[in-house]
Amino acid sequence: EDGSLFGLRYSTLEELGKGRYGTVHRIKERGSGKDYAAKTVRCIKKEDREKATEELQIMNSLKHSKLLQIVAAYENARDVTLVVEYISGGELFERVVADDFTLTERDCILFMRQICEGVEYMHSQSVVHLDLKPENIMCINRDSHEIKLIDFGLAQRLKPDSQIRVLFGTPEFIAPEIINYEPIGTQTDMWSVGVICYVLLSGLSPFMGDNDAETFANITRADFDFDDEAFDSISNEAKGFISELLVKRKEKRLTAAECLSHRWLCQEDTEMSQVKLCTDKLKKFIIRRKWQKTGNAIRALGRMANLSAATRRGSQIPGGNLGMSGGLGHNSDLASGSLKRGRQCSERSDSGFSDCSTTGSLTATNTSSLLADKKYSITEEIEDSMRQLTTEERFRCEGIKKNQKLHPRQISGNNLKETRNENVQKAFAFWNR
Repeated sequence: EDGSLFGLRYSTLEELGKGRYGTVHRIKERGSGKDYAAKTVRCIKKEDREKATEELQIMNSLKHSKLLQIVAAYENARDVTLVVEYISGGELFERVVADDFTLTERDCILFMRQICEGVEYMHSQSVVHLDLKPENIMCINRDSHEIKLIDFGLAQRLKPDSQIRVLFGTPEFIAPEIINYEPIGTQTDMWSVGVICYVLLSGLSPFMGDNDAETFANITRADFDFDDEAFDSISNEAKGFISELLVKRKEKRLTAAECLSHRWLCQEDTEMSQVKLCTDKLKKFIIRRKWQKTGNAIRALGRMANLSAATRRGSQIPGGNLGMSGGLGHNSDLASGSLKRGRQCSERSDSGFSDCSTTGSLTATNTSSLLADKKYSITEEIEDSMRQLTTEERFRCEGIKKNQKLHPRQISGNNLKETRNENVQKAFAFWNR
């Protein structure tokens, strides 16, 4: 509808959030007094408007109680406003670590059932979310176990006659096929569901490394375990559920429908474990995620400042001083040059590192040059400070022996500096452009 009608129908209240996509405000419908949320997406370029329209079309096609519902949309010259349900309960993970909440495996089952119900419906409509993570799972209110999946800014509609490849997502939650730039499918979301379940039960991230290169390497190996003491009180059925999702070959992963019929999720209330789960590690996980988002914003400002300075000088940012972390070899290994047309910056999501997308318009052969033909400017000191909490968490267990086998989350960064996995190196370079 015409943007001029928005102000006539709604009054704008406090800001709920802000990200690369724009801002979200709580709004109140003037006639009914009902609360909604308004997501305003900046549309400076034609491509921005096309992406906002795509998100609108996808949300319009998804009518399910476990998915955020769109109410209306308004178009102005420089932005598009999406009016959606107002969800007051906050993020699921923040809810379960609250002092007034006792987390048990039974609670985790109830939450995972709802997540799988929402994902199953999306997949039945040939839509993949591609950004499933804790921040995109919201509680309807503070007193309820009901949740909704939000943020369809990176969602894609699958087509039977074409393959889609993407290079976006949040490093801890993306599937191996994204890192390897292989065709995605509904199974790509199921990997993320497995990671979310692992974190919810333990507070630990199964593939988290000291840097993105380590994280990508751990993911491509699909190397994880349940050795931490946090899993001592977790049932074998829960571990089996996760193991059937975190499978490297996407064809072998459980579908959302199969998850709902899995023996772990099909338990009766009387069979579910009521043992209280410790949430101390989950609290640390949440804190680290918030620091990461802060670090991303700081790095974005740094890139803008560098670009602005270079523009004033009438020249490009020099490529010789690359502050890259993760040990991808010498700077000369990355060729300079202009970006290919297939690459597009996206402001549709404020999620983690998902600020730039490359979709199936690229071929496997030109991916290498796309990832190489990019000059980088990253402040290494900021990245190190953002990762400090991660390192402390990773060495949380007392009494680690010198020769003790370490979990992938505890691997030394030196091992990854010499990695020969070309896909990992390219993916790391892309995310840290």
